Amino acid sequence: MANYDDVYGSSGKHLKAEDLKDRTHKLTIIGVDIATFKEGKKLVLNFKGKEKGLVLNKTNARIVAKYYGADYDKWGGNEIEIFPTETEFNGQLVPCIRVRIEKPVAPSADGFMDDIPF
Repeated sequence: MANYDDVYGSSGKHLKAEDLKDRTHKLTIIGVDIATFKEGKKLVLNFKGKEKGLVLNKTNARIVAKYYGADYDKWGGNEIEIFPTETEFNGQLVPCIRVRIEKPVAPSADGFMDDIPF
């Protein structure tokens, strides 16, 4: 039986939303590569202890750059969270991966982390 997975592999070398198994994952970036696709060049995050990298769309790249700076050579060693969600593409909802970065919260003078009055 001929099967396209025999040619292309069933897992590929880049993460897909279904690879996340409906869970959020906290990962450490170990480096960034540049990959060329038919629509142009994109950054690919590589993670400690993981075989697959995450191809960054512009939205995810901007989120990482907002917290870790525009110089992607300095992103290594930093942590991010990735999680599956959906986005609109050609009028339909399709699976995607988004990134999130926890902002460090410094304790206030009284030792509490929460400065919201209520």
